[in-house]
Amino acid sequence: MQSLYAACLYVLVTAGVIVFQGALVLGAPLGRFTQGGRYQGVLPPPARIAAGLSILLLAVMALAMVSAVGLWPFWPWPAYLALLAFLGLSVILNLITPSKPERMVFGPIAALMLALALVPLLTSRAGPPAGP
Repeated sequence: MQSLYAACLYVLVTAGVIVFQGALVLGAPLGRFTQGGRYQGVLPPPARIAAGLSILLLAVMALAMVSAVGLWPFWPWPAYLALLAFLGLSVILNLITPSKPERMVFGPIAALMLALALVPLLTSRAGPPAGP
């Protein structure tokens, strides 16, 4: 049951990050919170494309998480392990970014997402989290 709650909260947090990335794609002047703070305002077109690709990646990551708890039957265990690896890297990158706003906002968010994603692994008794 803990895994199910963690997955639902993970999806909720991910949805928030997707909304943020969508705002970047649409031209919100929030560049200081992403991509190392390289752009203080509106992202230029190539950086907006990267934000759009982030949306796709975040959606795939959410599917891997719900798959890990058995709510999405089509993703194998390695997808969940890739999710954990990517989130670990994300935590590191968000904590060492030169952008203080990005560190302060997305460092904790990335750490929360990693902690939530670890719940199925830590609460399973034997082997990979349950799934069809």
